[in-house]
Amino acid sequence: KARLEAEEKARLEAEEKARLEAEEKARLEAEEKARLEDEEEAKLKAEEAEEQRRLKELEKIEELLETEEGKSIEIPGSISTEQARLEELERLEADQALAAAAADKALADLEQAARAEEELDPELKLIAETIARSDELYEPTEAAMENTNVMMQEVMGVTLEGYEGKPEYFSGRNVGVSAGSAVSVPVRILTPGTFVEYSVEKTGYDFSFGINAFLDRGPRIKIKDVRPFLQQVRNTGGGTTLTDKILVGAGSVPCTMQFRFENQYSLSLEKVSLSYSIQVTPPSPQLVMAGRRRRAQACLAVLNQELETTVESLTTVTDQISTLQQEIAELERQFDETSASWQKARAEEKEYQKIVDLKNPIKFNTDDFLSN
Repeated sequence: KARLEAEEKARLEAEEKARLEAEEKARLEAEEKARLEDEEEAKLKAEEAEEQRRLKELEKIEELLETEEGKSIEIPGSISTEQARLEELERLEADQALAAAAADKALADLEQAARAEEELDPELKLIAETIARSDELYEPTEAAMENTNVMMQEVMGVTLEGYEGKPEYFSGRNVGVSAGSAVSVPVRILTPGTFVEYSVEKTGYDFSFGINAFLDRGPRIKIKDVRPFLQQVRNTGGGTTLTDKILVGAGSVPCTMQFRFENQYSLSLEKVSLSYSIQVTPPSPQLVMAGRRRRAQACLAVLNQELETTVESLTTVTDQISTLQQEIAELERQFDETSASWQKARAEEKEYQKIVDLKNPIKFNTDDFLSN
């Protein structure tokens, strides 16, 4: 009995020890997870703050461009003012180069950290590369070039505060569309680099299908013209299902994507039947940050080009001003010489007029003199 009690006691102590060790391990894992989450959150906030700083630099450059473009040409008293402007533009170019170098370094660090995850999932890697190509080809819209706030919104995209990047799903089974009517499925897109994958299946008569994007700050964009569904399916290999993916770039968000199904082919009392599924996959927070940097670099390239054009225009105008000043000086000299000649001629005219006036009273009549 004593031996059994000792064994039971040892077993209970071992179980208690194992339980305590498991609890301690779980606590340490929870603390480590919380620490990593805090570090990641702090890193994202720091990167967002850095992005805000760089976008403020963009705003300063935009204001400078607007000032130089909107300023009327005035002939300055000297060239020193124009020289000061050129020096200011050169200083801004140097600041831009430093900011771009810092952005490149941060982007390289982020891509190196994300490369491991991307290599594990070929599909994720392909999506990241596609988004990267889209961001590198980004060009600010006309509205962004005219308004710094719009440019910042296009470059920044959505805020990362509370951002999770979870997919959204929209689906419908055996949806009926009456003759002469249409069914629209609106899908809201807020984040640049979002993938929209859709699948449409015909389960009845033929119908028309098309996709439009209604931009919040722009016109409607036709993504897919409204055409007969069977015709579109034949162009992709046949069958009764149409599947495709759409990448929404920075210049097209925020927008509302509308999937439209029209019944223009069935009889007046018939319905067409169809099924659809739509998956909206926003990019991960890491891809959002990388996309911001790529779009900021592309935007800086456009602004640098605009800045170079403005500097060239400023140099041309400065040279024209110098030439005009020389021409004005020459015209003033000619005017002074002509004015002096005119005054001299005017004085001589007055002298001769005095002589004529003096001789006129003693002028005698030639006819009377000859008759006498």
